[in-house]
Amino acid sequence: MPAPQDLLLQDLLVYWQSKCGPSGRLPGRGDIDPADKPQLLPHLFLIDVDGTGDARPDYRVRLISTAQSVIYNGSYTGQTIEQMMGNKATLFRHAFDQARQRRGPVGYAGKLVWWFGKEWIDFESIQMPLASDGNTIDMIIGAGVFSIMGRKWG
Repeated sequence: MPAPQDLLLQDLLVYWQSKCGPSGRLPGRGDIDPADKPQLLPHLFLIDVDGTGDARPDYRVRLISTAQSVIYNGSYTGQTIEQMMGNKATLFRHAFDQARQRRGPVGYAGKLVWWFGKEWIDFESIQMPLASDGNTIDMIIGAGVFSIMGRKWG
């Protein structure tokens, strides 16, 4: 994955990498302390992976930050990606599947074409797997930053 362009996303990536263990051991949710990176809080999201052994698990919103809530017009806590995104869920499912398959970070950037009437907003995001036992991915942590006409928003 190319390095994120946004400094906040770069910071989150370095933080996640610092929590990874030897021999490909992934950090768990318990290894991530929001107090370590308070500047990231407005941009973070946590996604539960329900059915970790399944080829097609459900992805459920555990936490969605302030900036994300404003962009998406709600918090969606407890909802699946399909409930939140409707027919655009495939885009998010692909990103989360990629993080699980690679057992590492994936990032995307572009226009907010998947959300109704917000195609003019630019975004950059990163998603990284978490595993409570160091191996079985049970959560995705990520962040998204948004900009309007070149100015960061949120």
